[in-house]
Amino acid sequence: MEKSKKNRGIMITGIIAAMMLISGTFAWTAFSQRALNENEGKNANMGGRIHDDYHKKSGNKDIYAENFGKKDLLVRIKLSEYFEGNGEPLVGKTSKDDRASWIPYSLPVKELADDPYRAYVNWELGGDKVFLPTFNMDNQSLETDAAGDAIDFIVNGPTNLVLNEKGQLNDGTQDFFIEGEAYTNPDDSNSTQTAKKTLPGTQKPISMDDWLNLDEAGKIGNYWVIDTDGWAYWAQLLEPEESTSLLLNQLNYEEEALYDFDSWYYGIDVIGEFTTVEDADKFKDSDHGPASSDAQSLINRLWLMNSDFVDSIEFMDKVDGRKLGPSETLELKARLQYFTDPSGTTAYSNDIKWSSSNPKIASIDNEKQLLVANENIDKVEEVTVTATAVNPLTKKEITNDFIVTIKPVNLNKETIGAEFDFFGEKYIHLQETENNDGHLIVRKYLLPDKATTSKLDEALKNYYDSLTDHAKEMVEPIQTKFELGKGDSKYFGLDDIGFAVEKPNDDYARVDFNGTKKAFVLSLAEMGKSCRN
Repeated sequence: MEKSKKNRGIMITGIIAAMMLISGTFAWTAFSQRALNENEGKNANMGGRIHDDYHKKSGNKDIYAENFGKKDLLVRIKLSEYFEGNGEPLVGKTSKDDRASWIPYSLPVKELADDPYRAYVNWELGGDKVFLPTFNMDNQSLETDAAGDAIDFIVNGPTNLVLNEKGQLNDGTQDFFIEGEAYTNPDDSNSTQTAKKTLPGTQKPISMDDWLNLDEAGKIGNYWVIDTDGWAYWAQLLEPEESTSLLLNQLNYEEEALYDFDSWYYGIDVIGEFTTVEDADKFKDSDHGPASSDAQSLINRLWLMNSDFVDSIEFMDKVDGRKLGPSETLELKARLQYFTDPSGTTAYSNDIKWSSSNPKIASIDNEKQLLVANENIDKVEEVTVTATAVNPLTKKEITNDFIVTIKPVNLNKETIGAEFDFFGEKYIHLQETENNDGHLIVRKYLLPDKATTSKLDEALKNYYDSLTDHAKEMVEPIQTKFELGKGDSKYFGLDDIGFAVEKPNDDYARVDFNGTKKAFVLSLAEMGKSCRN
């Protein structure tokens, strides 16, 4: 906040302080820092410390949180207030001695009829300051860093008793510390801390409704979000050696209104809670009340942005080795699996956008969720199909992809027996392989004369080697060894259906990616199957 603004506050509240010395009494309630897991005997507050710098005369009241530990922290603070005049509570069913009955401060600010405290005291929220990091590095300690007129619940007084270079005790004012100056621990002359700035707030504290209406990019940042139940959440993980901006920075009392009472009392109870990302769900178990559903959404968002869980896109059908011929289509099916909370609960989204690395070869119909191969394909092409989804909570973009081979020949069960052009030569689609992982094609005309020699295997290999590169890309490798022979047969030859052999050896050609690309002759089994087809 601006220094001039603070000076104006000092001038006004100085009058109120004088008035209180004459006709009123003033007390500031003790407040406590209460940490999650405090009854479990382990790292009570994970390295977090609540700061309360209070200067009664000026009304300066700086509430903020510091992370002196080694892990990022989730932070929330609740400020509850109580007012009584002439010994009577201003709000029914509240009691000075029962802090659980005090009224949590929340946003948006209510009408006076619904929030009578505002007739006597008003708050200024937000801002930053130069502060001194805590000397209390005991993460089992629930003491706050209380300065000036602030009263820590445990010690029943201030805990920050640092002196400045003039020997003056920390009085809780806004500008007590000087940035970059070193200050000595009053309990250990060999220990010092250097004053530094709190994080600047990117905006003043806002209500939970305002947070819900922010665009997704703005829902995480260095600012406070105050829920309707009074809990204020730091909308970013607080990193080690950092401090939040100020939640509360000034109390302004309505001087004339306070003359309604011969004596009055106003107090604020401060509860701070810290936890690590790994234990983000612990707020649900807090003795001071769980997070609301809206606040849990904020917590989950912070957790998700920093968790080890990985969202993923799952393809619903097999995508390895997919091939398409001219004008063929492939139905695209996928879903996004994403995590929604620290317990590992998952949800799914079918909102997937598809793209093709080469739409001229195969394009995407996102409306029908189809990959469509071009009808005019003259060579083998590979197209990368990418699925993209956005996590609806974190707005992170997730992708996954697979490769589809687009081939110039379209073979299927309906084309068995049909003649087709294969890179300048006529072939016949003979049959599908025994495992339905490829197609057997046979050259319509005899091989060159040299292929009729006794060196048949060499001739077939030479024939394959003579194919164009695009034709070779279409050929699948087959196994290198076959069990040759006609098998245990009682008959062999032609019958009224065609070529037949009884119990031929199971020497079908099969796709084998560890095998060899080559041309080959049909086995007896394959000849028999071709005749049956």
